[in-house]
Amino acid sequence: MITISDLSFSYGNETVLQDVGLEVKEGDFLILFGADDAGKTTLLHILTGLLSPQQGSVTLFGKAAGQLTAQERSWLRYVPDEVVLENITAADYFALWQSVTPEYDEVLQDELCEMIQVDPQVKFLNMTYGENKGAQLIAAMASRPRLLILDEPANFLTDKSWHQLLRVLKERHDDGTTIVLVTEKYADAGGYGSHYAYLKEGTVKQYAAVPVPDYRWKVVTMEGGNREVLNKLMNGCEERGNQNICLYMEDITKLPLILQRAGGSDFRVEDTTLEEELDRDFTRWEAK
Repeated sequence: MITISDLSFSYGNETVLQDVGLEVKEGDFLILFGADDAGKTTLLHILTGLLSPQQGSVTLFGKAAGQLTAQERSWLRYVPDEVVLENITAADYFALWQSVTPEYDEVLQDELCEMIQVDPQVKFLNMTYGENKGAQLIAAMASRPRLLILDEPANFLTDKSWHQLLRVLKERHDDGTTIVLVTEKYADAGGYGSHYAYLKEGTVKQYAAVPVPDYRWKVVTMEGGNREVLNKLMNGCEERGNQNICLYMEDITKLPLILQRAGGSDFRVEDTTLEEELDRDFTRWEAK
């Protein structure tokens, strides 16, 4: 459905994307994540035809992104990061999308309005940012596109609405929609996706299927304890005063027995982030 090959893009002398390669197959739910300056939004603008590649190629549905027919463009719905600043109601906005979308599903629209708590009679200018973003998402999903691309929807949503949206997106995915979700919050979204791509400094550092279950490596902080046992059974330890800071990458069910054997007065177990695992960056726990 999407093929990106050797894609590079710059704004003046600033390189934003460098040799990006990525493939999204029909039926995928891709979580595209990375820091704010990773180039995620620029990549989406190229995908949706708002920008043209300066090097490399991008195809959607087998065609160059900027050469889709009107019908082919109707297969795609893109919800940008920005809110809508129009003096119209959500109902007017829904009607606009319905007028250009033969497959528009009013029943689904009404269900999502109730679920996400958006009043169709309220004007966008009178909505909260969360309601504004929710209305955009409802219109996009009710259009029943083949491909749904979302840019940082969590930015304007409460935690409750964000997790509710993730569940709705999983339902749309199970119903056959291919989804590209751009977010900084992989820890929240990872459990819903089929694949992830980690974008850093304009380059895809890692692309893979989401492991099921998606266990993170652990960092164990122990007060005291037998350092010889920890050094032998953990995947790396360092001393910090009376504390032992250890990285654990093995079967999680064996960890309680290891901690029992090591003794110590107290311990704490924390997840690493996927970014830390991919970058092999554990400076958060280095001695100060």
